[in-house]
Amino acid sequence: MLPFWVQSLVKHHWPGLFLPARVVLKLLKPGWGDEFDNEKLMYNKLRDLQGIHIPTFFGEAEYAGQRALLISYVNGDTLDNITHLEAADLERKLKDAFASLQPYGVAQEDHNLNNYILVDDQRIVIIDLERVLEPLSADHFQEPGRPHEPASPEEVAESAESTIWMIVRSYKLQKEAAECGDSW
Repeated sequence: MLPFWVQSLVKHHWPGLFLPARVVLKLLKPGWGDEFDNEKLMYNKLRDLQGIHIPTFFGEAEYAGQRALLISYVNGDTLDNITHLEAADLERKLKDAFASLQPYGVAQEDHNLNNYILVDDQRIVIIDLERVLEPLSADHFQEPGRPHEPASPEEVAESAESTIWMIVRSYKLQKEAAECGDSW
């Protein structure tokens, strides 16, 4: 085994040697610079959740002259491709994933089913962090010029509950459509 300082040096100069066999290169969408920067910020802020509730973030790259994020591939099924879970089971799994975000004072506000992956029918991985935000306090009547206060833990939890409700509702509609033979 090489000494730590040698490993660090090699990783710094040749990071590609340490990447897994499959990765995702997420290109910056035109006009989505703020969301791209927010996603990068959230990957860094949520470092402890990487590989568990969010993909592992390897860093920013450039591909064909475009900014890109290099993240781990998550093996599983996006929620828009499944119908076998009961809604209550899905809700429990979503609550586990969203609860992991709350200690960091952030909430996922994206309810698109394709941004959540069910891994081994056990857990949900949130794969799109563009809309993970640090909510502001519900007090909309703050003095002009005074910065908004961050949301309380209770307000962050309420935001999570709202998003979970929308995801579960969309999933139920998708499941009903599949049972009727309609495509979602």
